[in-house]
Amino acid sequence: MFVRTASERDLAAVRALLVETWHATYDALYGAKRVTEITDDWHSIASLKARLARPNSEFLVADDGKRLGGMAFAAATADPKIVLLNQLYVHPACQRQGIGRSLLDEVEASFPEMHTLRLEVEEANAAAIAFYEANGFRPAGRTADCGCNSGLPAMIMEKRFRYSAGERAHSSRGFDLIAPVRAIKAARRGVAPSIRQGRRPQSGETMPSLPELMPTEVSDETFGGVTYHVAGELVPVLSVDVTNMPVYFEHHILLWKNTAITIGLKSLKGALKRMIAGMQIFVTEASGPGIIAFSRDGPGHIVPIHLRRGEEIQVREHQFLAATASVDYTFERVRGLGTMLFGQSGFFIDRFRGETGDGIVWLHGYGNVFEKVLAPGETIDIEPGGWLFKDASVKMDTRIDRLSSGFFGAAMNFVVNRFTGPGRVGIQSMYLHMPSEE
Repeated sequence: MFVRTASERDLAAVRALLVETWHATYDALYGAKRVTEITDDWHSIASLKARLARPNSEFLVADDGKRLGGMAFAAATADPKIVLLNQLYVHPACQRQGIGRSLLDEVEASFPEMHTLRLEVEEANAAAIAFYEANGFRPAGRTADCGCNSGLPAMIMEKRFRYSAGERAHSSRGFDLIAPVRAIKAARRGVAPSIRQGRRPQSGETMPSLPELMPTEVSDETFGGVTYHVAGELVPVLSVDVTNMPVYFEHHILLWKNTAITIGLKSLKGALKRMIAGMQIFVTEASGPGIIAFSRDGPGHIVPIHLRRGEEIQVREHQFLAATASVDYTFERVRGLGTMLFGQSGFFIDRFRGETGDGIVWLHGYGNVFEKVLAPGETIDIEPGGWLFKDASVKMDTRIDRLSSGFFGAAMNFVVNRFTGPGRVGIQSMYLHMPSEE
């Protein structure tokens, strides 16, 4: 689905989406009768029309040309640095496909002066809270009156930005990429919606969602018992506060540390299996009060993967950077021509799992790292050296095409890895072939 600005012709479909989503989410909490009362008030056509006309706001829908899969509404406060995310909902049948993140990304890009994005969420809505936490939001308080005059308690969450979108675009590129957004937003109430959507397919058209660039900078992110930062444009640096949670890491990537931090060895499960495979049976572990920083000797992109307890991520070998002690680290051997690296016939996949609690795995990708969220049955072909990570639910297969020129029998094999959803796949733009032992 693609994200576009909503228009008045979308409001009936938006209301239907909100009503169905609210009943699916909140009937068990408030009862169907109370949910109907709320949706009749908050999500009436009149209320939605008023939001559509509100100045300094953004009303978005996710559209595949046939149906709306999600919506979001946000508005600036009297202080343009603070924006309220009033609504972000994805239809139950369309969840876990990256739609919520696409809507959130568009909201963040639509307010050039924003430094704080604030929202309210029902404390019993664990799925929503997990989504917001994974996207950088942190608890900032509570309210006894969610949405005004509802009488419903809620958690207040905020995502803070060191620089506004305009400042980030200007400083990182040398020119202002946000200026066109400012001009469009200033004029959009007086122009046809198609102008606002000029860079996206129009309603009725379809375009597959592209892999999305993962964040290249992270500041004061807290998850799994640690707070961490990622900074640097060419050779990025990961800094982690290990005061409350040890972190283990690959050898030879330590950049600096506070002197109070203790360095030791952490044994890994399956030592005999690892020895037979020629893999390391120990990793280095840092613990104690203070901050430690890591960097790999090569240009690239450091990617944090947040794992809830029981969740697993699979990573191509040699690209693990560090992980919290709550994450279990093992591996599996993958054989076959389709997984070959540099002409070899097999390699290892590292497997990380939230074992004793929530945790984080940090990866180093070469070039930039993009994430593609695959729907059930959706596929994507990736050059064998181009994939970085995948969810355990994503299947990886071989595709080999025999290419022949017909000139003196010249021929070659064209090999890709085919990934089938559901789940996430990470793609590194500067793909790398690591030699295998075969």
